Amino acid sequence: MNSIKKNEESAEAVKFFFDGYAEKFYSIYLEDQKNPFIRLIDRYLRYSMFLRFQKVSEIIKSTSSSEVLDVGCGPGWHDFLLAKYNNVNVTGIDVAPNMIKISRKLSSENNMDTKLEFIIADIMDYQFDRDFDTIFALGVVEYFEDPESLINVLKDIVSKRILFSVPVENHWLTPQRKIRYKFRNCPLWFYNKSRINDILTNLSLSNYHIHDLGRDYLVEIIF
Repeated sequence: MNSIKKNEESAEAVKFFFDGYAEKFYSIYLEDQKNPFIRLIDRYLRYSMFLRFQKVSEIIKSTSSSEVLDVGCGPGWHDFLLAKYNNVNVTGIDVAPNMIKISRKLSSENNMDTKLEFIIADIMDYQFDRDFDTIFALGVVEYFEDPESLINVLKDIVSKRILFSVPVENHWLTPQRKIRYKFRNCPLWFYNKSRINDILTNLSLSNYHIHDLGRDYLVEIIF
């Protein structure tokens, strides 16, 4: 019971943090609204965010995925780009209502409602009525104390690939990130390749690649 309670408390802390962070988080993607200094800082410190999505986009395109699920979609910017440039249907799911509010507005303003769907829900509780070709989760798994439970849920609704990122444990930017999230009371876990291998082995998954992106690992599970 104590473990269950701890997991629930962690999930609520993450939801509270990202719901309040929605507008600021979305601004990361709005390059034309930043002054040159902030743009330079973001490109340097947040380069991994753009790199991991670029890799996901390439994989989705190369595997001819047409139905995609974005777990922890945030403000929906990635989904908008995939639908517009890769011509795929994307469903985004996130626990933070303010994130989904932004994503739905982005979809509506760009007349993308036939290609995009956004759901306010916890992926661990929501019941989908269909499967997806590819599921991706960027900047999500590190907030799960029990990542195996999340991957198990995703396995049941995917046909081709699961893609998820996790932050590298031994990176020079890791200490400052740990401190920032500790002050924000938001739980966060870091990974090495051994930990990833152990998780996937425990789930009886053997067909996968770990892409080293520098600050992040992008894990590609193939079915």
